[in-house]
Amino acid sequence: MGDGRAGETAGGAAESEGSEGLPGPVVAPEWYARPELTSALTGQDVGALFRVLGRWGVSQRRIAQRTGQSQSTISEILHGRRVISYGVLVAVSQGLGVPAERMGLSWWGPD
Repeated sequence: MGDGRAGETAGGAAESEGSEGLPGPVVAPEWYARPELTSALTGQDVGALFRVLGRWGVSQRRIAQRTGQSQSTISEILHGRRVISYGVLVAVSQGLGVPAERMGLSWWGPD
């Protein structure tokens, strides 16, 4: 796409590259409010999140690049490995652009 805008597949997965050669946004932030993701996000079900992104055309390789995980780890998660590490949950949230509060990772209180 020559106009610099991210193209989208039917599911909303961005097709562009970011300024540092990393993939652009995986999906627009408003997509994380969709009903098919609400339960997965609030339950911190990373496997379900990855499955939905896969249905939207986001590859395991792209998820791995964005989250700092190996492709084999992404595959293991897709096949039932549960993610319980706070650090991995934060990496998934930040890497995929999932608002932290949607995954129960933000805390609103005094600094």
